[in-house]
Amino acid sequence: MMLKVILGTLVHFFAIYIAWNISGFWAAVLTLIFPVMGEAYWIYQIWSHTGMFWSALAIGCASYIGIWIVLSVLVGIAAATEPRR
Repeated sequence: MMLKVILGTLVHFFAIYIAWNISGFWAAVLTLIFPVMGEAYWIYQIWSHTGMFWSALAIGCASYIGIWIVLSVLVGIAAATEPRR
């Protein structure tokens, strides 16, 4: 579970860094306040300006979502196979 927290935090701080470099202070503040919408917005902005969807931010977000899904499924399986009392 700690992996989800660490990777999610790293991806979010990377999105804030991108917002700061591209648009400045207020964009970074808005990205900080609205994490999921902020990442989606910056992925779209990078995609529309470069024509490449798989930027470093998009790969980080996809990795985070993949790890979240796998760990959630594993926890669900573990909970389902636990003997009932």
